[in-house]
Amino acid sequence: MEQISLQTMSYEVFFEKIENELKDPSNQVVSYYGVREDNSLQMFCTIKNTQTDHKQTISYSMLDEPGLLLVSLSGSHPQTYDFESSISSSLGINFASICSK
Repeated sequence: MEQISLQTMSYEVFFEKIENELKDPSNQVVSYYGVREDNSLQMFCTIKNTQTDHKQTISYSMLDEPGLLLVSLSGSHPQTYDFESSISSSLGINFASICSK
């Protein structure tokens, strides 16, 4: 299996990068998930351009903290709601726009 090297960034940069990519209506989130490893959380979001079939994966890593609350992408990009709901229920991460639902 080929090992892929991913650029890791802060959540703020991750969020901003995805926001910018999704301004193009041809770009769609096809996968968004997280894994817990030791004392850190690693999150991965894959975006596919429906016109070119180009895919890119954006990732971030942070310390795992109880009660972590992150700004939700689903407020401006409803397509991410199910992904964030799954991350929230499986990893206990709270997203600002889905916490109150």
